[in-house]
Amino acid sequence: MHRRDLVAQTQRAFQRLWPEVETGRYYGGAHETDADNLVAAIQSVADHLDEFGPREFAYLVIDEAHHAAADTYRRILEYFEPRFILGLTATTERADGQNLLELFRDCAHRLTLQEAVERGELVPIRCVRVKTNVDLSRVRYNQVQYNHRDIEEAVAIPARDRLIVDTYLQHVPNRKAVAFAVNVRHGEALAEEFQRRGIPAQSISGRMSNREREQTLRAFHDGQLRVLCACDILNEGWDCPDIEVLLMARPTLSRVIYLQQLGRGTRKAPGKECLIVFDFVDNASRYNQALSAHRVLGKSTYRPGGLLLAPKDLLDAEDEALARGVRPTTVLEIGLWAKDYEPIDVFNWQQESVNMISVPDLERELCVAEGRVRDAVERGQLKPDHVVKLGDRTYVYFHRDRIEEIRVAVGAPKLEEHTMRDRFLEFIAAMDMNLSYKPVMLLALLDTADEQGRAKASEVARRFQQFYKDRRAAGKVMERPGARKVPVDELDEIAVQRLMLGMPFEKFERRQFLRYDRDLAYIRFDPRLWRHLGPDDLEQIRSLCWQSIERYYERLRAE
Repeated sequence: MHRRDLVAQTQRAFQRLWPEVETGRYYGGAHETDADNLVAAIQSVADHLDEFGPREFAYLVIDEAHHAAADTYRRILEYFEPRFILGLTATTERADGQNLLELFRDCAHRLTLQEAVERGELVPIRCVRVKTNVDLSRVRYNQVQYNHRDIEEAVAIPARDRLIVDTYLQHVPNRKAVAFAVNVRHGEALAEEFQRRGIPAQSISGRMSNREREQTLRAFHDGQLRVLCACDILNEGWDCPDIEVLLMARPTLSRVIYLQQLGRGTRKAPGKECLIVFDFVDNASRYNQALSAHRVLGKSTYRPGGLLLAPKDLLDAEDEALARGVRPTTVLEIGLWAKDYEPIDVFNWQQESVNMISVPDLERELCVAEGRVRDAVERGQLKPDHVVKLGDRTYVYFHRDRIEEIRVAVGAPKLEEHTMRDRFLEFIAAMDMNLSYKPVMLLALLDTADEQGRAKASEVARRFQQFYKDRRAAGKVMERPGARKVPVDELDEIAVQRLMLGMPFEKFERRQFLRYDRDLAYIRFDPRLWRHLGPDDLEQIRSLCWQSIERYYERLRAE
């Protein structure tokens, strides 16, 4: 959902629930900073921190707190000094596995979706699985997502869209529903199919103007529209409790995305007995099967239309009635019911491999050359614990408790903290250089690192690029002819980071000398190394880097 809509929605909620005080907005042209409460978009505040004092607020409430590890959120959390910070999120998982307790210190309360439903805080969930003949087996994918073009071509087809609309008309006609689409084009096509069949429906996307989007959401809220067709725009923050139906028309491998979408329909509303979820189950391999309600919640049996999550007394009453051959009175009339159970393979290879280590990560941990462990696997010297086939590529995983066994098998030296300093200095002194990037990057990191040996990747990249700009300005050669089609000093910021974090950085990372906190966008020395580097060592490293740079350019001049 668009930030402007979320800010306005939250402001209205504060005004309704706390009318005694004034609640203002801080977004776009509205800077109502004299209000008792201020509702703001994260980016708006982060871009104007100079307008606030560090102790401007006594309380900070961070909604969608699973994003708080991102740099924009970090800037706000590091700048303000409130008496109390509260982080709120319904998404208990992050795709990168980052632990939010590192930011918020204490977990005051944690409630899973299943616990919330069982306690009656959220509505019961019924599920209907709709099998299609759409083939996803050739759709390319990685650990968290399908290839965008492949998945669109596979599922955004008229026959599948007609099946989705048929399902709605046959089982839940006129109920308020949201259909989650693959992308904007798919959402628009779905909405057109609903409209063609006489159902008031509209697509909604970030491409719409603020006015169009607000009008569409208002029409849906007021009942003028029965179905909204959306991609990612309604995943977070949007509040419309009287939604009764979710049409999961978008295959996804992300638990975070699926749970966010599921959360759009779980809130309680007058007259709402349950949420009905339609999972459209396409044909796929065991490894690229899209997530469904049963797979996400770990429910291995399925009864069409049956309760998937509910308070225990409702589940028991439904099972007891079915055992007697009586249709339970608690079942909503959705046009189908069956008492037979169907087994579901809830295997999830991402979870199976979560406590394992991949071959590239294992080679980095052992500080061995790329391909050394993989070669041992191909020779039959090592037997992997888990093998995943992703398209044309095969990924191999090992249990972490086998790392020492594998180290011995491939003849890697034993790595110990007290030897890291010596290994690092030896690596710097013997630095092989086909290009000038390694010592330049290391100097840029040393110039920007804080006392913990950490620096923002963007700042290191800026210093890295400035080195080449300075050489250009001085009329000096920057790199050997033909080394790059576009010189470093002409690249944009993103391209410079991509270049720097490629081969020059990877050489250090593979030996565990440097780390890259990808979600936080920081480069750092490995803490085990950093605590053994004194001021004299840092000066020696600088000297060795400059010597390597001089030797490199002397060689270029001689060529």
